Amino acid sequence: MPYRRLPNTDRARMRAMKTALKNQEEEVELIIPYDFRMKLQEVSQKFEGRLNFKNSTQQKGLLLNKKHKEFTNKARMYISHFIQVVNMAIQRGELGENVRSYYGIDIKNTKLPDLSSDNLLLEWGEKIINGENDRMNKGGNRIYNPSLALVSINYEKFKDSYKELKYQQETQLRANEELVKYRDTADKHIVKLWDILEKHFDFSNEDKSRTACSAWGINYVYRKNELEKIEKKRYADSISLSFNF
Repeated sequence: MPYRRLPNTDRARMRAMKTALKNQEEEVELIIPYDFRMKLQEVSQKFEGRLNFKNSTQQKGLLLNKKHKEFTNKARMYISHFIQVVNMAIQRGELGENVRSYYGIDIKNTKLPDLSSDNLLLEWGEKIINGENDRMNKGGNRIYNPSLALVSINYEKFKDSYKELKYQQETQLRANEELVKYRDTADKHIVKLWDILEKHFDFSNEDKSRTACSAWGINYVYRKNELEKIEKKRYADSISLSFNF
């Protein structure tokens, strides 16, 4: 015998509530008590609002993440190129090894710093920009290709994007938490709704009752062994029909 199974997705929860509410609107007979219907309408609207908010923040997060990757790649490129230009100037004798200390780099270290993560890029971006400003304030010659201005512009774009993405991630987390908390409320009202419907459509014929309840949004599921029995019966019936012909 099939059993009813509560929705296990948010869309299915919305469908269960909306199907019953829509059917009641089109039904002359009062099947769902008025007070509970009003409460179910409220729960449905609040749940849908939370679901839409979660989906919209998720979509915005995906777009921001895509933009952030572009800003990150560009900032990383400009910062690494700037350090390479400094190293080449040192190699040519145009700058002394000691200039590396302005950027927080060991004066003998010719390797690029690790810029693989956002936090490292934030750290080294600040070091390079502040160090270069300090060097020029002390009379050092400007470095070009890339210039500090270009490095700073692209670093600031990355930094702003990083802050925006972090804020968006916090908003996404909050939206998801609010939805998760409200799922229990939605499920409790769906259980009560289905109890009301099954009581109303309690016919002597179980198949007729289930058909009526299903039309109002109740989800019935057969157990595995029951499905096997149904398949065997269908197969037996088909064999019987073929012999009759």
